[in-house]
Amino acid sequence: MFKSRKNPTAGRSSGSWIGAALLAVGLALATPAAGQEALRTPGPDAPPAPGAVALSVEEAVARALESHEEARIARVSVDRTEGLIREAFARALPSVDGTYRMIRNLQRPVLFFGQNGETEQISISDENEHAFSLSVEQPIFDRSLGAGVRAARHGRAATEAAYERALSDVELRARRAYYDALLARARVRVRENALRLAEQRLDQVRLFHDVGTVSEFDLLTAQVAVESERPPLIQARNAFRLALNSVKRVTGLPLERDVELSDTLAFRPIAVELEEVTAVALAGRADLEAQKETVDLNEELVKVEASESYPTLSLLLDLTRRASSADFVPEDRDFSQSASAALELRIPVFDGREAQGRTLQARADYMASLERLRALERDVRLQVLDAWQSVGAAAEAVEASQATIELARRAHEIAVVRFRNGLSTQLELDEAEQDVVQAETDAAEALYDHMLAVAQLENAIGGR
Repeated sequence: MFKSRKNPTAGRSSGSWIGAALLAVGLALATPAAGQEALRTPGPDAPPAPGAVALSVEEAVARALESHEEARIARVSVDRTEGLIREAFARALPSVDGTYRMIRNLQRPVLFFGQNGETEQISISDENEHAFSLSVEQPIFDRSLGAGVRAARHGRAATEAAYERALSDVELRARRAYYDALLARARVRVRENALRLAEQRLDQVRLFHDVGTVSEFDLLTAQVAVESERPPLIQARNAFRLALNSVKRVTGLPLERDVELSDTLAFRPIAVELEEVTAVALAGRADLEAQKETVDLNEELVKVEASESYPTLSLLLDLTRRASSADFVPEDRDFSQSASAALELRIPVFDGREAQGRTLQARADYMASLERLRALERDVRLQVLDAWQSVGAAAEAVEASQATIELARRAHEIAVVRFRNGLSTQLELDEAEQDVVQAETDAAEALYDHMLAVAQLENAIGGR
């Protein structure tokens, strides 16, 4: 969907981005900027540590989509909604119930008859009684059945769309964790470079001190500069370890496993129109689709509640076989059988306006879901706009940082020559070193911001 635009410091290649929805608009990605290679920690060609899991960002996303709890919970919600649909369909199908009852008469029941002033008792059953019954009820007319089935279908569609949105959010979380680790790794490389520059300066100062051209104070100053670079390096390495832990957590990898990041911070410039991505988002965002289905669901629920005030017609069938015998297992001649069929018309007359109250509640839920849909559409437009603007601003920052880092490195080279020739002081060289460190840090952060902004734009338009 994104059209590549030329990057003055890199060649071009194309790559897929977010799938069919975006490919329909013709987006493509460009290759990493060659000028950023110096900022990278060991790249994809570097062999991983023994036993380490080499992980690219796409592999991290795939693992997260498979193992993350949010994705599994969303999947379970879809399965639950499938159960609701079956329940709704069951109301339109016949219900069949069968029962069996056995009675052992410890004292046989009797009937009393009065005759000639005397009362007689007549036993009416034997020691054992058996009763089998089969009843069938088939709804013939119920205005709530159709609306209930349609509501259940909308509910399933809503949960399926919510599941897709959950996957999109999990993907963004995985990409963010991976990019955080890339930035942490780049910061380690920057601090290592800062320590190396300080050590080179110390070596030069020692040579000057040995020949007596600088004082012991200058030597101590250079030594302090070296030692002052170690704590930031330790902090950067610890931050990198913590970032890798986050990658393991989101991808479901065991925390004791080592992870080797095979991707790098890279600049992939994109060119895309705001109107295009906004249209894609409004048409393809899964949470928007879920909310639309929720609106339709609530509309059908209004019909369901309103239908409670209408009559219902059902067909009832009943078959009963009874036996009374002194034997535990009666013979066929001991059984009697009866069967009946009935039409049952239920007409609600007065329920204290309970059905009307439920209908009003359902209608209020429907109107609220409409407002939530309108609010979500506005939020989606804002998210797309923010992400699109962030991508543009981050791209400008990357290009600016590329120029800055080259200037800082050139200034440092000049400062080193001047210092070796005795034309400048340690202070001037130290400032040049700090400028290089700051420029490399800014360049790494600019790359990170751009990669994250692209991922957020992808998420904002519903890509996965």
